[in-house]
Amino acid sequence: MKIVIVTGSSRGLGASTAIECARNGMGVVVTYNSNPNKAKDVVNTIAQNGGRAVAMKLDVGDISSFSAFRDDVAGKLETVFGRDDFDYLVNNAGYGLFNPIATVTEEQFDGLF
Repeated sequence: MKIVIVTGSSRGLGASTAIECARNGMGVVVTYNSNPNKAKDVVNTIAQNGGRAVAMKLDVGDISSFSAFRDDVAGKLETVFGRDDFDYLVNNAGYGLFNPIATVTEEQFDGLF
């Protein structure tokens, strides 16, 4: 079984991508930032269609969390999929600011890039 990590896959295009990947026989790591219930819904949809998936929290705007996420993914790959690696990464998650430009700090601006 091929395994794909789809970032930002608790809703919208990411959720559709995760579900379609599962329909094509892939195991899916669904990531979310702020809505674990929506991520669980995606995992449940995949499971109801006979697929295998797991939901994991990932904040792409917090670089300091990446090493812990990497370690968590390694554990889930082993326990859920019986693998120590994955095949594909779909970078769907986004990070944005929704403030007037005059109120954006330098740190916030740097976070966009």
